[in-house]
Amino acid sequence: MKLLPMSLALLIASTPLLADDGQMLRRSVSSPPGITEDPEPHGAHAFVSLMNFRVPTQRANGTVEPVEYYNIDDALVMTLETAKPLINVYVYGPSNGFDDFSQSGFAGHGRRDAFGAVSLDDGETWKVTNLSNSGDESSFVIADPIPDPGLPVGDADGTCDLEDIIETASWEDFTNNRNFGRLAVAGEADSRDRIDIINGVTGDELFSVRATRDGDFERERNVALSEAPCTVAAVIDDVQSCSIEVEGAPEDCVGEEVDPTLITDYPGDVTNIFHSTAGNRVLAAWQSKFCQAGNPGFSLEDDEKDALAAYLEIDPLVDLYLEDLFVVGGSQASTDYREQEEFPGEYDDVAEVPYSCLWSARGILRENPEVADTTQLVWMQAERLTSGRRDVNRVETACVAGAGCAVTWQEDPEGVRPGSGEGPGTGWSGATTASKTDIWYSYTPWEFFDYYSPTADIADAIPLADNTLESKPKAA
Repeated sequence: MKLLPMSLALLIASTPLLADDGQMLRRSVSSPPGITEDPEPHGAHAFVSLMNFRVPTQRANGTVEPVEYYNIDDALVMTLETAKPLINVYVYGPSNGFDDFSQSGFAGHGRRDAFGAVSLDDGETWKVTNLSNSGDESSFVIADPIPDPGLPVGDADGTCDLEDIIETASWEDFTNNRNFGRLAVAGEADSRDRIDIINGVTGDELFSVRATRDGDFERERNVALSEAPCTVAAVIDDVQSCSIEVEGAPEDCVGEEVDPTLITDYPGDVTNIFHSTAGNRVLAAWQSKFCQAGNPGFSLEDDEKDALAAYLEIDPLVDLYLEDLFVVGGSQASTDYREQEEFPGEYDDVAEVPYSCLWSARGILRENPEVADTTQLVWMQAERLTSGRRDVNRVETACVAGAGCAVTWQEDPEGVRPGSGEGPGTGWSGATTASKTDIWYSYTPWEFFDYYSPTADIADAIPLADNTLESKPKAA
């Protein structure tokens, strides 16, 4: 890593320019600008940390270039060619929430994933990696179906990237042709913009119109009655506007209500994430409803245990590290919260929820061996630490340079309880635990943190160093 010279650091620290109020910087880390999805995903549990050394300033696309800093008056204050790396983790994806107070503490059924992001230009751009890739996976079948949180359940009013594009929209039935009607839209955009008019719920394109030199647009178009929209939205350069109701739309218009798809394969939903950094390394840990894949120690076959014992130079008959003494292995279980109701129907929407498993991922910031003078954050494949036999919650992480990284977590043998708090929501925080709930921990020593397995043979484990990689490496 290229550190900022001390003389330059002192010079910058002493300059009065840093006292100026800077421009406010806002960036979307979770999704690229101008991209909308249906249903609109939700971001949560975002945490940012700073690595305490400097690297050449680099955009998310790999371009190495200086970063310009402006004050509140839009005057250039300084230009720097180095920056301290920023590490961001968060949970992101669609979910079904509940308005009922008794269920508001529940995180909802979702298809959320764990993400890690790095910025090498003081937050201007972010390179994002999906660490979990479990939102579309499932390891548990519930008894009663729930609405799929990954499919639309109606028009998401107000979730859009362009506002006030379409100003009016109306429908007129033809008196002489019952199979068609006339849809009229009008609004304002930039000069000569091409505007695609779409169904605000289904996203189906209806027709296009081009704005005048002044930016106004207006068009009427005959549309089949079977395609008459309840709401319409505008799309300009792949960016979607807010939807607007169509005045006079027929009663059986398309998109007034979309029946949700019901599923019993419970999604591999991630409900929280934590991380710690030390030196050029970062450890991320999260709880997920997906409890398959990965290669936790308790799941190793006998020959794998023998190979690992030989690699660690331990006697498995004396050092019981590889034995499942506390019976942590087993099948994933679940909690049916309807059985904990204080009154009928209290937890009908929550119903049955699988236990969470603990996952982790290691990240190493290094110089990119394939592109000279550039920096990259290498994330290793996610590692599953628990089986789902007990319910994971209350995760914490810590890293100390030269020592290693550790993670602690709570495991409830009967599932996380809803609780009965007086604040916002009524529990699911882990503060109220089941009998025989324990706190567990796992760690990796500093010297083995960046070891990975280029082959299936553990004897081939090597440090990451400047080795080139064809895919995300598997931690050893």
